[in-house]
Amino acid sequence: TNLITSSEDFIVSPWNTFGSPVAVAINQIEAPNGTVTANLLTTTSTAANEYRYVCGLSNSNQLAFSVYLKKGNHDFIQYRTNSSSSGFVNFDLANGTYNATTATGSITDVGNGWYRCTAVFAAATIASVQIQFVSSLSAFRSETWTPTQYMTLYAWGAQAEESSYATSYI
Repeated sequence: TNLITSSEDFIVSPWNTFGSPVAVAINQIEAPNGTVTANLLTTTSTAANEYRYVCGLSNSNQLAFSVYLKKGNHDFIQYRTNSSSSGFVNFDLANGTYNATTATGSITDVGNGWYRCTAVFAAATIASVQIQFVSSLSAFRSETWTPTQYMTLYAWGAQAEESSYATSYI
């Protein structure tokens, strides 16, 4: 079951910004399914920015979280949760690689510059999952840094499942 009810529309609840704002423009380019429904996420300051999905899981199961991402003008993205014990994964959208810590990661090329980026977080009480712009593939969890420009990426098809692996997009 995909826990995200607005999995293709990143502008409505349960999606929101945290810390420095991220602007979301919907229906900007062709998504992996061939429709023009992909979202453009743009930082609105040169502070470290993140966008988050508020999931509010009250139990302690593993969480498989995936989003189809396409590089805008910045290469590196991190998925992490509000719980430092659940781990984090960094993704390089230019080279199709990832670096995982205590979380498990994967990145799958689905064509036309799109990747399905997946993290499976360790069992913890997870209130939210953050998508954060980071400086490199080796960035620390919740890295503090100062970018030199506003950053962009395209996102579509988010999925969160209480599972030890991600299933096909629902």
